[in-house]
Amino acid sequence: MTIAEVLTVHPTHLESLRAETHADPTLWKLHQHVVSGWPESMQDLSQDLHPYWCFRDELVILDGLLMKGNRVVVPSALRTETLTRLHDGHQGLTATLHRARRSVYWPNMQADISAALQSCDACQIHANKKPSVPDRQVSASRPMETLGVDIMHFKGKAALVSVDYFSGYISIGFLKAETSDAVIRSMNNHFRKFGLAERIISDNGP
Repeated sequence: MTIAEVLTVHPTHLESLRAETHADPTLWKLHQHVVSGWPESMQDLSQDLHPYWCFRDELVILDGLLMKGNRVVVPSALRTETLTRLHDGHQGLTATLHRARRSVYWPNMQADISAALQSCDACQIHANKKPSVPDRQVSASRPMETLGVDIMHFKGKAALVSVDYFSGYISIGFLKAETSDAVIRSMNNHFRKFGLAERIISDNGP
């Protein structure tokens, strides 16, 4: 499989992505971990690699580019240009984020897109003509800062589903019973793997 099969990229832009990926100090270190393996703990990584820890198993190298699933990890030198491409057409925040999440990734991408659109006069004019975004917005600036949890059912079994608001990483723990003790055991297993969450959001179910 090549990058052309995953994402439509102009050849000139593809070469630029490769060159800047290799020149980016953070992505070069990330490249080495993808090839050679990861340490046992996130604390053994340099600070700039912490945002990638929770989804390290999703990272691969394809045609000289770092990929998070089918999304290109964009080097810092090309993020402004990528924002401009994503912003083309002034489609609004929701549509721009949807477009971005199909093809590209970098830490704090959502915040960068939001800031770019807020500073765009055309987007602000169009936004005033549309229904306002719901007041409850949840954001996170680092892994395990905010964790969303809920009990869901699949094929007759109950499971505690946890979502890290920073990375979008999903963890599922099946429950033997829908009791407080079972939920606590499942959460403790999650914390042993990923560390303690600073904030947990749930729907206050029974």
